[in-house]
Amino acid sequence: MGRSKQRSLQLKQRNKDKKSSDEGQNQLAILPPEIISDILSRPPIESILRCRSVCKSWNTLIKNPSFTEIQLNRTRTLPCQAILQLRYGNTLLLLNFQNRTIKKIPFKQMKLPAHMEFKLSGSLVISSCNGLLCIAPKMKIDPVLVCNPMTRECLALPSSELKMRYTSHQLGFHYDPSSSRYKVIREYKYRENEVSRFQILSIGDSSWRELASPQYVLDCVFRAAVYWNGAFHWKIQEEDHRRGNNCILSFDLGEEAFFTIPYICQENPGPSNYEIRAFGGNLNLVDRSNLQLMRMWKVAGNKVQGFSICLQREFRVCVPRRLVSGYDFICQPDEDNYLLHVFGWEPGVNRWSLVNFAPGGEQFFKVWEIPGLPAYFRIICYKPSFVSPIAAASQVGSSRALLH
Repeated sequence: MGRSKQRSLQLKQRNKDKKSSDEGQNQLAILPPEIISDILSRPPIESILRCRSVCKSWNTLIKNPSFTEIQLNRTRTLPCQAILQLRYGNTLLLLNFQNRTIKKIPFKQMKLPAHMEFKLSGSLVISSCNGLLCIAPKMKIDPVLVCNPMTRECLALPSSELKMRYTSHQLGFHYDPSSSRYKVIREYKYRENEVSRFQILSIGDSSWRELASPQYVLDCVFRAAVYWNGAFHWKIQEEDHRRGNNCILSFDLGEEAFFTIPYICQENPGPSNYEIRAFGGNLNLVDRSNLQLMRMWKVAGNKVQGFSICLQREFRVCVPRRLVSGYDFICQPDEDNYLLHVFGWEPGVNRWSLVNFAPGGEQFFKVWEIPGLPAYFRIICYKPSFVSPIAAASQVGSSRALLH
């Protein structure tokens, strides 16, 4: 009798637990979808991807365009992460600045279009926007890819009609809110020191459009055009802009019109050997002519009132010159700190490092110790999202083309 009574009590407890579980699921089921979406949009994107396997209802909800919109809006307020591209191989790395961790993203797992071969080792990650990456070959015009490294979706853009074995070219990639479409602009030239030409493509269109552009020679650097305040910006060759008094060529993405920023500097001498960067809400010129002195120039004004260039900040770099052969500005995590990509930091070792530059602190340079950080890498700022490049191309004209 004792055993029978014990079994009876166990059975009752199981039924009670099952009833409580069913009640809990029913209570969850009656929550409004918008509340469930808000809850599910809060974890890191890797956790959200795993949530899709919990049940069919969550999978359907997460794949809904409205969920992508909620998650994207939340992502915009989060700290920036970074995508690292190895110098060799077909692997990307997702770097979380906050916890200093690295996660591998094998490019071979990308859902490339059928019958398409694409080797990441022969291409460069140019830029990112809303969780999408723009990737282009180093030595050829085509193919250009737009992909989401988190969802593995990948879109090949239409091939250009340009026929050439080699060209110098730069790309710009961003979302245009005025048309609710992603756009890619390409600057190219057949030979060095030649006037730049331009093409533009709205994601979803079948062909590139040639643009009538001003006659300027741009710096021959294969990198992304700098996006700021609704426009792309390129550096005009210094020899050229000092003669013509224009230092930046810009392209308004919404109006699809070019304009220039003149070399009107409030200090003499002005910046030299500089690169264009957007940070702190401004368009800036980072002067790297002196490795021991970091100078940052701010572009002030607008198209209507006119532009000017003024010295914003100047810092003494307290690091022996032999330890730094060069650096590239990555981003500004906060008002008092800058993240730099430094070359040749370690004595006797040709190594690239991520360095925090805090001009107001006791230690100007501090190397970030990140387990798994490779010796050579290319880095761009990135914020993960669920934005689909395939849907953005197929839903042309929709206000949600950006999302799903």
